Amino acid sequence: MSNRTTSSSTRRGTTYASSSDSPFQTCNCGEPVVMRTSWTSANLGRRFRGCSGYRLMKLKRLYCGIFEWIDPPMCPRAMEIIPGLLKRISRSDSKLKELNKELANVESMRRRATKIILCLLVVWVITIVAMKP
Repeated sequence: MSNRTTSSSTRRGTTYASSSDSPFQTCNCGEPVVMRTSWTSANLGRRFRGCSGYRLMKLKRLYCGIFEWIDPPMCPRAMEIIPGLLKRISRSDSKLKELNKELANVESMRRRATKIILCLLVVWVITIVAMKP
């Protein structure tokens, strides 16, 4: 008797397997099957398992065709909302990078100003000491 628990759901004849019960452990190419996340507009955030050569198809590497969705398709509402959220996150990340660069510049200017003030203070002290009779 197996201790492994399996679960899957079916929608329109396609099986969506949990990440641990896939019959695919290695591709037909002999490489380990890998899990990835789709970021296409039709399958945003949807995980799939397949041939490790899937991304290399454009480089003419052999792709054995092993492919299996792990997650079921997203509802239409999620497909409307998620692209906007991803764009908002991207804009926020860009703005954060700009602000961090600006902060680094301000910190650099503060360090320079501190050095100048210290130099002026040293010159002032030396001038006062030199003026004493």
